[in-house]
Amino acid sequence: MERTAPLCLKPGLLNDHILRRSCLAFIPISFLFSAPASLAQSEDETPFFTFSGNAALVSDYRFRGVSLSDEDIAIQGGFTVDTEPGFYLGVWGSSIESFNGSETEVDVNFGYGTTWKGFDLSAGVTAYLFPGGTDTDYVELISRWGAVSALSAPVSE
Repeated sequence: MERTAPLCLKPGLLNDHILRRSCLAFIPISFLFSAPASLAQSEDETPFFTFSGNAALVSDYRFRGVSLSDEDIAIQGGFTVDTEPGFYLGVWGSSIESFNGSETEVDVNFGYGTTWKGFDLSAGVTAYLFPGGTDTDYVELISRWGAVSALSAPVSE
């Protein structure tokens, strides 16, 4: 009689089971963070600093069409601090497949954004860092512009 591994220990099935359980665990946790922070203050107050954060478990981390997780799951998260005048600073990270010795990507960005005469304008710098990697870090200058009306649609009752 041939012995086989239990169903949950067969290759591929264990990872699928863990992935499903992890995703289900994120659902109730996400509701804890879904209430807007603005509920804690009056409508008239505009805070000087606004903090936001994010976390994700993704099935494949792709950047510009290339899988950086070798088509495997990746854990990601980050936070951003925005100021009332329009400056922002953010840090974001992800697990990646080995990239010249690094298994982590950390992006740090800083910039300024505003709306001027119906146009959204933004300029900033993003540093892509790969701790432990050899000749992997690089910096990009980022600029964005566009009509505010093109980014939103009017809603009427």
